[in-house]
Amino acid sequence: MDTTVYIIYLNYIRLYTNEIEGAHVTIPFKVNERGEHLTYNLTHYHAHPEDILRVNISAYDSVHHLVLKPAKDFLAPGLIIERRGDKKHTRIVPDKFLTDCHYQGYVHGETESRVAISACNGLAGFIHTKQGKVYVEPAYHPDKTISPGHKHLVFKRSVLVNSIPNKRKRKKKKKLHQKSNCGTRDPKRYTELEWQKQLGKVKMKKLKYKHIKAIRGKRSISRPQFVETLLVVDNSMIEFHQYENINNYLLTLMNMVSSFYQDPSIGNYIKVVVVKIITPDESSSTPFFEASTNADETLKNFCKWQKDNNPGDDNHPNHHDVAVLITSFGMLHDTEKIGCKRKIGNNLHIMTPSFEADAVSVSWSNCSRREVTNFLDKGLGKCLQDPPTETEEYQYPSLPAGAMYDATYQCRLQFGAAEAEVCSPLDDICSRLWCTVNDTCTSLLRPAAPGTRCAKHKWCKNLECVPVMDDPVPVDGGWGEWSSWSECSRTCGSGVSIMSRECDHPPPTDGGKFCVGERKRYRICNNDPCPEGQPTFRALQCSWNNNKTYEGKKYEWQPYFDQTDPCQLYCSDANETIIVPWGDYAADGTPCNVVFRDVCISGICKRVGCDWVVDSTAKEDECGICQGDGTKCDIFKGIYRKQSSVPRSREIVVIPSGARNILVEENGESNNYIELSSAVGRKYYLNGKRLITLPGEYNVAGAQALYERESSIEKIRIPGPIQEPIVVSIIFRGKVYNPGVSWKYSLWKPEVAKQVNYSWVMDEWSQCSSTCGGGVQFRKALCQERTISPVAFELESPSFVSEELCDDIPKPDMLKRACNDDPCRFKWWVGPWKSCPVTCTEKLQNRKPMRHRDVMCMDDQETALPDHFCSSAAKPEEYEPCQRLLPCDAYER
Repeated sequence: MDTTVYIIYLNYIRLYTNEIEGAHVTIPFKVNERGEHLTYNLTHYHAHPEDILRVNISAYDSVHHLVLKPAKDFLAPGLIIERRGDKKHTRIVPDKFLTDCHYQGYVHGETESRVAISACNGLAGFIHTKQGKVYVEPAYHPDKTISPGHKHLVFKRSVLVNSIPNKRKRKKKKKLHQKSNCGTRDPKRYTELEWQKQLGKVKMKKLKYKHIKAIRGKRSISRPQFVETLLVVDNSMIEFHQYENINNYLLTLMNMVSSFYQDPSIGNYIKVVVVKIITPDESSSTPFFEASTNADETLKNFCKWQKDNNPGDDNHPNHHDVAVLITSFGMLHDTEKIGCKRKIGNNLHIMTPSFEADAVSVSWSNCSRREVTNFLDKGLGKCLQDPPTETEEYQYPSLPAGAMYDATYQCRLQFGAAEAEVCSPLDDICSRLWCTVNDTCTSLLRPAAPGTRCAKHKWCKNLECVPVMDDPVPVDGGWGEWSSWSECSRTCGSGVSIMSRECDHPPPTDGGKFCVGERKRYRICNNDPCPEGQPTFRALQCSWNNNKTYEGKKYEWQPYFDQTDPCQLYCSDANETIIVPWGDYAADGTPCNVVFRDVCISGICKRVGCDWVVDSTAKEDECGICQGDGTKCDIFKGIYRKQSSVPRSREIVVIPSGARNILVEENGESNNYIELSSAVGRKYYLNGKRLITLPGEYNVAGAQALYERESSIEKIRIPGPIQEPIVVSIIFRGKVYNPGVSWKYSLWKPEVAKQVNYSWVMDEWSQCSSTCGGGVQFRKALCQERTISPVAFELESPSFVSEELCDDIPKPDMLKRACNDDPCRFKWWVGPWKSCPVTCTEKLQNRKPMRHRDVMCMDDQETALPDHFCSSAAKPEEYEPCQRLLPCDAYER
């Protein structure tokens, strides 16, 4: 839907078109269905959806009969403007005189025409025909004494100019003003600052560790994200911009911010929406919150103030997600240190720490794209998924900022000087704006804003002075084909394979929307256990950095597992005097926690069920059987409470081979240690031989174990099964109190020697039934056979068998979901078959005559496009053999 009409109201001339040269003057009037004159009173408010308005208007030697229907659905979610004084607050809420006078339609007799008009006080909007687009607005001071009716201006965008005061210019010495280009510093990682203390020693904070729940049901899906925003204005801005300009100025700025976040290079659908503006009124003598020269204190006070003033209900039309003093998504600046350059060629990255004078365009870097996508995929942006509650609204301006704020005004903004003026030739300002400040020609090395007048009928665009033209029609993005499954991230121990698609068919252009929907799919691969004695996957990743220099030294890196951040790869030296985060996150397939099957995918802990399906809720029972009932095993548990007055090691329990779900933990703080060793020989797995083991992941008797020690409380968890018996002991450190050591494990019942288990598992999703326009996918249940033993659990790889073997188990219903619901923007247009070029076959003995039809790729506006736009569907045949041709001599008989 074209929404240009929203910003063209009666005050359009004053707010946007500083000056119009060459506009045509016309007097439109209402007509009936036959085009006969009814009245010159143009103001019209629709009472019901069928209330059709017809208007005749002359424009550039043509008379247009406009057929207009009410348009209420274009009204975007609402904005409240609140002016606060010391004693009272006032709110401006749009009424029906702003909301019920908007229309959209067409020009009678003109195919492919489009009209959007507001009839709130005269006519304001645009008329789009094959001859181009013209704009209509009421004359600012209509002279009703000369002729009946309301005079209107009809003009093309090319006649818009910005009036620049023709002041006498003096030659002044140019001076580079680079004070504002100091840039920013890279933030040091918080974890490094916390851990690198006191001569490099690690001093861990006493954190309450909790299992980080894996994200379930959150495939990498592109969803609309709405950043509902509160803007707060202080007295200094009011003094500078005045009340009549401030709201338009703020919406102009936020429109540019919104445009940045809708740039397809960010890889997500993000829309910044203003839900409320708060400004002080003339009676306001004190700020809303305590501000000072201390930025941290000001920010702290502002945060508290906005929280107290935010409606608690997320569905409240004025509830905000972000309150703006300074808007930030928390992304790091683009620097070489984090792997992203500040710019590529003349394309500057948005998160660059400093401005580049020779930049032509801006976009998001791969680093920013990754940060935003991971932020959303982790579920941290849930509050952004609710679209703003629909109420009356004020609409963003559609013209570029420079068309509304000329170069002189931009000089005032940049330098905060009321007397600043332009001191460089207009045709140079698109690349660099120079301003006179205190009798000196000064520059911030920044170009004039897009849309700034740089010559007659020209404005700035992409740092060049170009002719003023209509903006191209936005093209929404469309999903491309799914890729094939990627190579498995691991050769054993549960790797990850990924299938993805890009928003590139077509990519969003000219302000079009980014694709919404699933962008990645995951599956577990190579889930057979790794050979005994092989390092853990996390340890292997740390070893990849052994040849790298860290602060002038090389280390043999060991894995360090931080349960609060399980998908970050932390590595420590042998003595754990330093702990370093390597890379952005742990590799795909890294376990989030050895107690669960959950794995890290793109830095996010994803839930994996016991059926090895990502996002599955299937769980093992205490016996280790997937979706079992817990009746195949016995549970053994106990507490060791004995004390000792001398240093020694005392046996607690021997856990037999085949045991599962082993849990050993202290019941309170203690300086004692838990020891694990083999029952055969004297092999120590954890602690023992006067060596204390660091917390982390370890292999114990052929099974992965997680050893935790926090606040002097130890906990050991082993999912199992273990391949040999182990001994659990306590190491007393002198006369130290033993708060008790609890232990627990499960063991299959003796009568269960070997069992064949049958269960229903869900197959992969079928191929979508359509590539666009809405299709369906199905996922059916398959009967799976698994051979189980108390020790090995799965002696054989699972296999699919006849459904009859699962008859005793309720079969899950077939799943169905929608897919590829993007509109079919491009389709093959097929014309009728043309006549055969011959009428008989005698003269074409070796060649079959062919008939032809036209086949073209078209969009939904029936505009012809190159064939590759329709490549998602096979191109219909253009030729086929002529049928039923008689021999030529048949006509001679």
